[in-house]
Parts: sequence; C-alpha cells; structure tokens
Amino acid sequence: MAELKPGYKSTEFYGNGLAAIFGGVAASGFLNPDWSQVATNAVGAIPDAVMIIGSIVDGIMQLVGLGMTIIAPVKYNQGRAAAKKAPEKVIMVKK
Repeated sequence: MAELKPGYKSTEFYGNGLAAIFGGVAASGFLNPDWSQVATNAVGAIPDAVMIIGSIVDGIMQLVGLGMTIIAPVKYNQGRAAAKKAPEKVIMVKK
C-alpha cells in the first residue's frame, strides 16, 4: 500500500485554507462594494484566461509532438547504426 503524504503537501489543504481565509475576510465586513466589483470582474475574466492558457498548452503540445516526430526517428537510426557497427577491436584473452 502506498504511503500517504502529509496533509500540508496536498492541493486540498491549500484550497480549503484559501477558501477559509477569503470567507473570513468577507464575513468580517472588510470587503466593501468596490472590492466586490473587482472580484466580479476577476471572476468574469477567468473563462477567457482559461481559454488562453488552454491554447498555449495546446500549442506547446503540438510543438513537442512535432519535435518528437523529428527527434525519435533520428535517435532510433543512430541507435540502430551503433548496434550494427562492427567492433573496432576484439581482444581475446587465453587462459
């Protein structure tokens, strides 16, 4: 059975911690209506940001795929050539 990692090393720990902090700040009345407008604008921008990040990741994956399409056959052929190459020197030891 795999050993469990400590709770502070999990994403869930930090997500819940941030939610508790923001919830406490909101409940304390520290946030005023101007802050709520900023939060609304930020939340409205999230789908656009996710689309942009998704496009960037997609582009990177395509570049990696293109690179592997070029590099893999070259490395394979180098390995095959090295495997088929005759040894340069053979040393035989008599006992």
